[in-house]
Amino acid sequence: MRPLDEAMFIYDQDYSEVDYANGINYVPGNSSYIWDDQLRAWFADAPTKRIIFAFDTCNAGGMKDLESDGRVLAMSSTEYQSSMTYYLGGYNNGTIDSPIYKESEGLFAHYFVKRAMTDGLGDGFNPLNKRSVNPLKYDGKVAIEEAFNYAYPIIKTIQAPVLNDKFYNDLLLGYQLNN
Repeated sequence: MRPLDEAMFIYDQDYSEVDYANGINYVPGNSSYIWDDQLRAWFADAPTKRIIFAFDTCNAGGMKDLESDGRVLAMSSTEYQSSMTYYLGGYNNGTIDSPIYKESEGLFAHYFVKRAMTDGLGDGFNPLNKRSVNPLKYDGKVAIEEAFNYAYPIIKTIQAPVLNDKFYNDLLLGYQLNN
């Protein structure tokens, strides 16, 4: 890893097996928990200051200890709150005894990663822009902040997502930086 590289750490307690089977990198672990102190130690000497941590898990807000300059923390819930699961599918023959869900993942991860970033629906989504002064910027690129601003109003009635942004300007992943 080099200084201008980007690192993205996503933890989704309800990950979709389908996504990982289709080539999205997944590092399986043998632990049920990842502690913030453990993550802080793992990333303490990272040469890059362009890091996004995204957590879709109950009590995700407790990961705020990872905050540092150049980092964005996107958390599905507050420190003392549950996070919900997104299900898409139906029931086997209309019975509740044997449900078959075709898709299951964290609610926050679904809207923050899949819909806003992967599907591009977060492009230009900035509620702070005064449309009469600054038109929305649809540039085909989705910054982390735009993705969060897309997901937030959709899920805020069920859980309270938190964005801890210690990154100067917007964090736009995967695009060439000019020195």
